[in-house]
Amino acid sequence: LKDKYNHSIDVVVYGDVSYSDGWIGEAVKNVDKGVVLKRKDFVDTNTSKDWERSIIGQSEFPSFRGKAYRAIAFCSPDCSYDVISKELVNISEIKLNLYMFTDPFLADLLNKTNAEMKILLDGNVIGGLPMEERYIAWMLSKKGEVRYMMANEEEGVYKRYKYNHAKYAIIDGKKCIIESANWVKNGVPIDNSYGNREWGVLIENESLADYLSTVFLYDWNPSFQDSIPFDEKSFTHGRPPEDFSMNYFIPKGDYVAKFSPLYLNSSFNFTVIVAPDNAEEEILHLLDTAEKEILVEQAYIEKDWEDGINPLLEKLIEKNESGVRVKIILNYNPAYYSTNKMNEETCDFLKNIDVKLQKELNIHNKGVIVDGEKVLISSINWGENSIRRNREVGIIIESEEMAEYFEKIFWYDWNYKFEEKAGYEKIFVFAIFIITFLLIYLHWRK
Repeated sequence: LKDKYNHSIDVVVYGDVSYSDGWIGEAVKNVDKGVVLKRKDFVDTNTSKDWERSIIGQSEFPSFRGKAYRAIAFCSPDCSYDVISKELVNISEIKLNLYMFTDPFLADLLNKTNAEMKILLDGNVIGGLPMEERYIAWMLSKKGEVRYMMANEEEGVYKRYKYNHAKYAIIDGKKCIIESANWVKNGVPIDNSYGNREWGVLIENESLADYLSTVFLYDWNPSFQDSIPFDEKSFTHGRPPEDFSMNYFIPKGDYVAKFSPLYLNSSFNFTVIVAPDNAEEEILHLLDTAEKEILVEQAYIEKDWEDGINPLLEKLIEKNESGVRVKIILNYNPAYYSTNKMNEETCDFLKNIDVKLQKELNIHNKGVIVDGEKVLISSINWGENSIRRNREVGIIIESEEMAEYFEKIFWYDWNYKFEEKAGYEKIFVFAIFIITFLLIYLHWRK
């Protein structure tokens, strides 16, 4: 940056170069075509930490604050299906943004309505698009509009966000569902003995619906090259083969449901946060307000980011050292090797903080409770992609009643140990053992 006398007054260094005049340390990393560098704030340290990366076409929404009077808090596997399924009956309009949608039961409920539908899905999900989602997209495209946010770099189509990972719905312009769960069988399970731990909330508030509609329509906008309509003829994203049929099997497990929905009919303040636009600063601010306690339940937490230690972890350490009690639950399901290694590393790093690696439940949640007064419900994992590169949505609710609801779930998960049910097989084996013992005893008595 030059002044009118051609004097250099500021500099940003990026790429594989070395430069020291007005710059300290490494260059800004991963600056390719389409990347925009923005200064974070007015403090100038002449380092890469002064700059944040964004992609051409990404939004710059501020967080949104408001007050509401009606809400339903819920969780999976206990009661999420009951809450969501009831809201999908007799609706007139829905805008739905999901990373994944493979649940046939929720899809059928939408298919039975005459609602005006706009459904936005991620077209580049890890592992490829499931046939179930392709079938649902085909089925619902006959009732409304379905689009994918997706990249096709071979054809010069670049994506605004790494993943469209948000999970929210706007119903009839007045109700909003925000949650951690995808609409998949283990995210919103019809049988509550099976499924992930997830948090969610339904709020009735037109201002909230208007804000989220603005975010949704920005991402949906067909003018962006990465907003691609469903094409049933697409080999990778279209209608499945003719011989494909949806699987309506209902998985069952050993979890015993403990929590009913919380119906809240009192005023509360809320803040909607959106990644990558404002989520990082809002979550840091939420943690910074803690005076007594921070409870975190996450699928995983990534320790190392490009420019150093995860700033959310640094904030947790800072608050813990100031006397705030910090407790963290992380998923440790054997099926998730890569995130388990990540969580082991995070656990080792947080030596002076209580971290529970939960092996008995599948934790897919992305939640925080502060001082028993505020709760964050979101799609936001604590990894750099999620915070800085994905489209994500969350909501911070200031309500002691709602915080208490999720706090009970947190402590239940903290103390949870799998207790195997005594099924008929075990009773039968036990009975055989007793009979055999009696026969031996009677024979001995003879």
